[in-house]
Amino acid sequence: MTGSSTQSKIVIRSGSNGAHFDTGHMTFDALETVIDGFVALAESERAEAAGWPGWINIASKIGQVAAARIAARDAAQNRPDAALHVYAVCPGLVDTAASRPWFADMSAAQSPKQAASHIVPLLFDEDGAGQRNGQLIQFGRQLSWDGAS
Repeated sequence: MTGSSTQSKIVIRSGSNGAHFDTGHMTFDALETVIDGFVALAESERAEAAGWPGWINIASKIGQVAAARIAARDAAQNRPDAALHVYAVCPGLVDTAASRPWFADMSAAQSPKQAASHIVPLLFDEDGAGQRNGQLIQFGRQLSWDGAS
């Protein structure tokens, strides 16, 4: 599992943690168990040795994307006529009061309005919604969940 905060990418590769996020079959309870295991490792300072990222933000984002994929799968299976669409949206760095304390250089950050400009069109994406349901979206493009961008 690797992640890059500078490029705002979340990549899951096969290996020690790839199997933890089999979102084609995973339940929310199973996801919670995986995340709880990560938290226990992080609190005992053993997460990196166990193959997890060193920065908690990366693991939390991977968990969020996994949750979106599970929700999209469940909605498609359990309510196919409802036309529910679930996306995991990664807007990149956004200049907000909450993000400023964590980043020394905000020169590449988007304003909230700029970030929303890539997200709002998803609300009206009837043509591509079925294909992109449950996918990780950044800047209006679908990113690969398995590392093959």
